[in-house]
Amino acid sequence: MKSHALKKALAAAVISLAVLSGTAATAAAPAHNGHRQAPAAAHCGQNLQRPARRAKATVRGHVVHGIGRLNVRSGPGTGYRVIGSLRPGNHPRLAYKVRGTTVRGNSTWYKLADRKGYVSARYVKDLDTVAWR
Repeated sequence: MKSHALKKALAAAVISLAVLSGTAATAAAPAHNGHRQAPAAAHCGQNLQRPARRAKATVRGHVVHGIGRLNVRSGPGTGYRVIGSLRPGNHPRLAYKVRGTTVRGNSTWYKLADRKGYVSARYVKDLDTVAWR
């Protein structure tokens, strides 16, 4: 009887150590009936941190440019042609973000999802995570 209790305590210690160390238990632990059971499932010892947030297909943004209309350009930079504009307070759909010309310390540009063009991230606040491309 003591042997069974010792085996259970040893199995619990191995599993606890595996969980605390962040690795799965690799040795088979004895079962109640004396037979060996399969190693602990891999997910039992994995790090339980939250997964990284995934970017949505399109995200709403908020135009915060307060001086007037925000230029929509044909590419991600100030050297590209102006093809339209957005008013302050508009909520454009953002498809993805890319690197481009630096505008007042910010080199990120958003590709608009619902129309052609790019806008500088310096003047648009994303309302959720936007994917890089």
